[in-house]
Amino acid sequence: MEDVSRLVVAKKLKIEEAIFLENGNKDFRMLPIAVSIWIGCFCGKYLSDALGYSFKKPFKTFSNNSKYATNFTLFVCLIVFTVLLLCLIIYVVVSKSSSRTSLNPKKLKTIQSVFKVCISNLQIFVRRYNLLFLLVIYAVMLSCVVSFAYSRVESADIVRKIAYGNANNENSYSRTLSNNASLYLQKNPSSKIIADLTVISPPKVSKSFRADCYANVSVSYLRFENSQSDAVHNIHNIHNLHNLHNEVGSKNFAYKSYASARLYAYKPLCSSLSYGSSFRSEVTIGISKFNPDIVELSIPKNISNILSFKNPSLYHSAFNSLWKSFYKVAENLDDQGKILVPGLTVGLLGQEYVLTDSKDSSNSNLKVDSTYADCVKDNFQHAGIMHLMAVSGGHFLLLSAFIRKVFSYFLISRRITASFEMLACVALAGIVYPSASVLRALIMGLISALAFAIGRPYQSISALSLTVCFVLLANPSFAWDYAFALSCSATLGIIVMGIPLSNCFNMIMPKCLSSALSMTIAAQCFTLPIQILIQPEISFMATFANLMVSPFVDWATVCGLISLACSIFNSTLGLFFARAACIGTDIISRCAQFCSQCEWAVFPWLKGSLGSWLIFAVELSVFVSLSALSRLSKKCDIRSECYLSMQLVFCKARRIIDDSLKLFAS
Repeated sequence: MEDVSRLVVAKKLKIEEAIFLENGNKDFRMLPIAVSIWIGCFCGKYLSDALGYSFKKPFKTFSNNSKYATNFTLFVCLIVFTVLLLCLIIYVVVSKSSSRTSLNPKKLKTIQSVFKVCISNLQIFVRRYNLLFLLVIYAVMLSCVVSFAYSRVESADIVRKIAYGNANNENSYSRTLSNNASLYLQKNPSSKIIADLTVISPPKVSKSFRADCYANVSVSYLRFENSQSDAVHNIHNIHNLHNLHNEVGSKNFAYKSYASARLYAYKPLCSSLSYGSSFRSEVTIGISKFNPDIVELSIPKNISNILSFKNPSLYHSAFNSLWKSFYKVAENLDDQGKILVPGLTVGLLGQEYVLTDSKDSSNSNLKVDSTYADCVKDNFQHAGIMHLMAVSGGHFLLLSAFIRKVFSYFLISRRITASFEMLACVALAGIVYPSASVLRALIMGLISALAFAIGRPYQSISALSLTVCFVLLANPSFAWDYAFALSCSATLGIIVMGIPLSNCFNMIMPKCLSSALSMTIAAQCFTLPIQILIQPEISFMATFANLMVSPFVDWATVCGLISLACSIFNSTLGLFFARAACIGTDIISRCAQFCSQCEWAVFPWLKGSLGSWLIFAVELSVFVSLSALSRLSKKCDIRSECYLSMQLVFCKARRIIDDSLKLFAS
């Protein structure tokens, strides 16, 4: 009987553990893997920089020999897998050891006993989390190798070499350079750089004096033109690059490139930078002064036209037409509507939009007062609600919830609903401004729809972890992208702390307010260390501002998306919904202005990594203090007494108000 009862108890414990793991807010098994991959990407980049492969530094002597560089890359990979093998040996030795040392503190008198206790504790940990331990090691090593290889490929690109070679020349490092392309350009100042470019994002208005607009582009080929006939022979001997082919006239050589860059242009050419188009133009290559990872291409001001050799695809043409009709409808709104309705809907503010395929280059953007637009943007930044102008998971969540409610009302099967949900998420991601937050929200939305199709409960932590793993292994550069880090950290904070904080706030405020406040505080706490790296200041009004605008954000977003969909078919109907969204954005703008005008709205903080670690320490100390107070209140039964006293006060106040209303009514 005792054995049977033990089996029953064990089964109950397993069922409870399974139920615990099925809760998406409590299943953290994939989170260490995602964190390990992120750390491994940083390690690979640091290893690449330390070994001289980084394009930010002058190349060493081994960069002259591509064969030796390839062998050295394989040698680094061999070192990584050797470390992995050593970790596996340590794991086997520790897991198979039969140490049963007691943990009695009285016996911990010698160094040998302390060492045995440490071994036994490590053995218990490895036996309990053996699979997780192995997966973490493999994840770090795999992501490190992938990131190292990615950095190596980036450093070998000719565009990166020229860009950082020019930067090093400006810093008086020209003697140590082995960048042959830069040396060639120095010896031949009359040479021109001709690039084949493809626009991979909609162009935006530039605030810099160096250009009127900018767009993200990908470089496919790079050419050097020189009037001297022997210059071609020199460049053929100087450059030791692959993918070299001869063009018509034997005066231009095209070098293959896979680099992504930011292209700056002036107003006559801004209307020609259509999203998805490919063209050829003369450019100058440099590095961004604010972010050394960004390569900047500039079209000279004297260039009046560019050679377009590929028109936008069907998707890009539909995208451009949809945005053109939507922003044309937005021209009929007031100033704040012109700015905020497009920003809240597609993630691009009204004053930043550039109208492409326009014959009149003077009307290439919306007519918005630049001073007023800057004031509105500053108000949103100081109030801590600038994240509303970036498309994130809120858009996808609203769309998915709408589809599921409509399809469940008509009793449509789960798989068909999930299929339409996937298509809707992909379509939404295709019509908004491309960003890291959109990519993260799209992948998590697809995982949610797939889980719904196969009848599995959606686990938010697992979906976020899988998204991080897929994105970082496919493109390790997202590991040091602030936008992707902010999006993932905010989502993690909402998942981990959203429900516990909401349960705490439910005792003192209505449920609608408690849910909004808990999400705001959770996202703010997890993203604050990263925000300090971008802008060293703390917005004390961020929580209050997010709480005030939360009831109007969903309204403005839904009306804006409907206006975006209707504008291309019926501008009158699109204008109706745009004005409905303008009502919500007007209230949001007034809340941002009110919060930013407070003297103590923004508090300066230490900049850099020191400030980030300091704010992390402050948040950790506050969390530990609140946890200690919570445990103390449970022991002393203080929380229940406070809750009862607050309920009595609330009931008394409600009774007084009811009696007063009856008195005045009579």
